[in-house]
Parts: sequence; structure tokens; C-alpha cells
Amino acid sequence: MRWLALLVALPGMVGTFPGSASSSVPSGLSCVQASPSAPLVCSGKVPSWDGIPLDTDLTLPAGPIVPRPLIVMLHGYANQKTEWESDSAGSLNPDKDHYNNYWFASHGYAVLNYTARGFHGSCGQGPLADRRCARGWMHLADRRFEVRDTQYLAGLLADSGVADPQKVAVTGGSYGGGQSLLLAVQGDQVATVPDPNDPTTYDQAAMVPWTSPGLHLPMHLAAAVPKYPWSDLVESLLPNGRAADGVLLQDGDRVHPVGIEKQSYVSYFYYSGNAPNGYYCPQPCLDPSANITAWFARINAGEPYDPAIDPLVASALDELKTWKSAYYQDALIARTTDQVPVFDIQGWSDQLFPEVEGVSLVNKLRVHGWPVKVAVADVGHPIAQNKAAVWSGLNAQANAFIDHYLKGAAAVALDSSGQVTTCAGGAGAVYSATDWASLATHRVTLASRQPQATTSVTTDPTAVLT
Repeated sequence: MRWLALLVALPGMVGTFPGSASSSVPSGLSCVQASPSAPLVCSGKVPSWDGIPLDTDLTLPAGPIVPRPLIVMLHGYANQKTEWESDSAGSLNPDKDHYNNYWFASHGYAVLNYTARGFHGSCGQGPLADRRCARGWMHLADRRFEVRDTQYLAGLLADSGVADPQKVAVTGGSYGGGQSLLLAVQGDQVATVPDPNDPTTYDQAAMVPWTSPGLHLPMHLAAAVPKYPWSDLVESLLPNGRAADGVLLQDGDRVHPVGIEKQSYVSYFYYSGNAPNGYYCPQPCLDPSANITAWFARINAGEPYDPAIDPLVASALDELKTWKSAYYQDALIARTTDQVPVFDIQGWSDQLFPEVEGVSLVNKLRVHGWPVKVAVADVGHPIAQNKAAVWSGLNAQANAFIDHYLKGAAAVALDSSGQVTTCAGGAGAVYSATDWASLATHRVTLASRQPQATTSVTTDPTAVLT
């Protein structure tokens, strides 16, 4: 009998396997393998850098456990680790088809999927679930907390000998896409707070080199593929109309004045991320990085949102810009070394994080010579159609991008592309150029010297679908 058909590492112990004299899975993970040729899947709760237990899955290729290129797949808001998981290379969700833990493990990658702190199995029920979770609330993709969690877990896998510390990639959609961008602009540095139990020290966070927690191995983020992410949480949730992709207008001041709330989205996210799916800092919250409930109440109290006269608005803007939005990290973006290759995938028809979220940041990165690529199509949040034919092409590009930077496969074009949205049938044509503005080769202006009147009288205000 081939006993490799089922491998189990008891919780609390390090699991070691044949052919892996110096490699193991981190303590706390239990491993199973459906068949000798199937990927090995290890699951369990792993304490993060501050002791918060994170619900973690590690998927490894069949065969000996050796250091592999590592891909971290980050889930969306209020979701959990299983979002990017499958029991086969394919998926009924076009976004995940040939882009999931099984697919990448079958192609030689170690794959880390974990639930972000404050959601579901990672303290989503607060201290009711685990006494270690008393301070395990969600910080809204903060560089000092959620981003550091990713860096810490990747470091543990390097210490364990299952991940190559110099070949790490991150990817994810929406909430996970935003974190992927934050990880990219931060590069091989970690934002550390003096005392995680003392919120008064959070604004004293220092940037230190990213090393593994045990062996202090130098870690390197080799690539990032954010899907339909935000780069600016202020502009994406409260747009003032001054963000631009540089084609018709230059990018403007996005916070003076603060814009108008996307109320339906903000409300949806607040309630979906609360109990029973998630754990917010209890009120009154003394943690300025996680004062979600107070921020939500203040936004819904209505305008004006004037930081000059409202300390809560000022604090929220500072937290969102400084610690939760890649767009504002100008000092990090301006560096000339450790520039992480980024392939941003954004949606024309995404009403939450539209095209400008990706393109405006890519434009910033290109000014400083970063290796970046952007593709815009009919994908992402509603009202995007997310057709299988469209995602098939995008995922193929994403796979090639990761393979190049982590495995040395064929080079990829660092271009900007836009795909035509079609209302029926397959995917539309794709147009590409060296930079985003160059896609607009012509401009059409409609004008009239005479006043005009229009009417929209109809028996059906939603119009007729044809």
C-alpha cells in the first residue's frame, strides 16, 4: 500500500515527509493528500506575528517537500481562505478557472491561502471563538497588520523549507487585490509597530527589512497580480470626481474636498463584514487603525466631511491614506531599487473599483521606472459581466507573468491593454500600447452653436433591452 495517499501531521507538531530531510510544514497544520499524484493540502490555525491565530491552508505539489516558488492568494472582503481554492485546475467561477491553489500547485508552486484577521476562522467571532482573539479585529487591510500577516506567514514557510524566500508572489481580488498593491509598493520592507497592544504607538511604525521570523532569511516579493483592486480607498468609496487616468485630464486632488459616499457599497461592506462574518473593534474603539463602526456612522451622518473641523474625519482620512491605500505611498514608490513587477487587472464596468484605480497607480509607478503591466476589461465588481472568455485570456496573461518572474519563463510585454466590452457572445477585441494614454489615438468632440433640448419621456424608465 502506498501510504503517501494520506499524510497527516498532528496539530501542534511539525509534519515532515519522505524526501524532505530539512523541510516541513509549520506547526499547527494537518496535511492530507487525496492520491499520490494530487497536491498535498495542509490546514490549521497558525499564530501570526502578534499571536493572532490565522486560519491557514497550504497547498504543495505532489512529491518531496522542498523549497518552491510561493504564491499567496488573498480573498475578498468578508470572505475567507477558500475563495481561491478548488479541487481541480478548473473552476465554474471564470475568475478562478486555471487560477486557484490546485492549478498553481500542479505547476510546481507552493500556495498559501489564509483567512484575513477579523474574518471567519481568523477571529471572526472575536474572543468568543478563541481567547487569543480579544484583539484580533479587522484593520481594513492595514500595512501594519494585514499586510504584515502575509509577510509573516510567507516567512514561516521559508523557515520551514517549503518556500523559496526569494520567489514570492501575491495575488487576490478586491480586498485581496488592494492588499496585493500595498505589498507591492512596500516591497521587501515590513511596517512594525512598537507595541501591538498599545494603539498609541501605531503611528510610530518603523520600516524594517523583510526577513523570515526564525532563520532571518532575506525575503523578496518577486511579483504581484492584483485583480480589480483599489489603490485609493478614499477616492473609491467617496469620489470627488478629480481622479483621472491621464488621458483627458491629469490626476487631481482627491481629498480636497472629500467626495460623495457610495452609500450602497459602503453599507453593504460594513454589514457583511460584521458579525457573524467578522469582528470589528468594539465600541468605544481606542484603536485608530480599526475604528470602523465610528467611521461608518460618521460617513452616514452626511456632509460636510471637513477634516479641518472634524477630528474623526481627519483621523479616518489619515488612516485610509497612510496605511490602507497604495496610491499615497509616494516615498515608497519613488525608490529605484526593489521595484516589484505588478500586473494590474481592472474593470471598465466595475462600479466599486473602476479603471482609474489601477491605471492611475500604474502611471505613477511607470514614472519611476517600475516594471508594470495593466489590463482593463469587462471584469470585477458589478455591473461587470465577468465572461469566461474574457477571464480565460486574462488568467493566461497572469499565469505567464508569474511564471516569468518566479520561474524565469518567457518574458511578458509590460504594456497597457483595453478589451472592448460586448453585450453578447464572446470576448471583444483587445487593443494595447506601451502606456495607457497612447491607447487613445484619436479624440472626437461633439459641439453645437445652437441651444438644444432633449426629452426622455417613456412609459418604461428602465428603457427597453435589445
